Amino acid sequence: VVHQLITRHLVALADFVHGYDLRQPPPPLRLPRPARQKPDELEQVVAAFNAMCANLQQAYGELRVREARIRQLVEANIIGVVIVHADGCVIEANDAFLQMVGYTRQDLLAGRVNWRDLTPAEYQGVSAQSVEEIRRRGRCAPFEKEYTRRDGSRVPVLVGGVRLAEAPEQIVSFV
Repeated sequence: VVHQLITRHLVALADFVHGYDLRQPPPPLRLPRPARQKPDELEQVVAAFNAMCANLQQAYGELRVREARIRQLVEANIIGVVIVHADGCVIEANDAFLQMVGYTRQDLLAGRVNWRDLTPAEYQGVSAQSVEEIRRRGRCAPFEKEYTRRDGSRVPVLVGGVRLAEAPEQIVSFV
């Protein structure tokens, strides 16, 4: 009786959850049972789960739209955009930044691009202050500095940055 009334439906719910894919969501969950005049606890769980799935789909849809917009802005290469670790490692950079400093995507992927190494000695202090400001306030006011390009020449830049909420030691900088 317990299996017929409860367990088989819990197994169906578990199977549905296990196979759920946000990229290709299935139709709403329905338990194989006769309709009730008054919703019981299982129907309340199913309704709550289906509402949660609908909310997730909406949230992920909005996230995909925002991500596409941000990606379009970054890939437009109007301004250099770089994601760095506070220790100096450049994690990601768009083509505008790489062209600015004379490095290639292969250099970036090989770990040969480090913003501290690109920063001449006379700008190390202002760069360190900006990192501390980002740690304290979550962002820093734009400031002027120079980067040393791969060929040894220098390029003057205006840099601003913000801390990534999900990774506090990572900074997104606009150059």
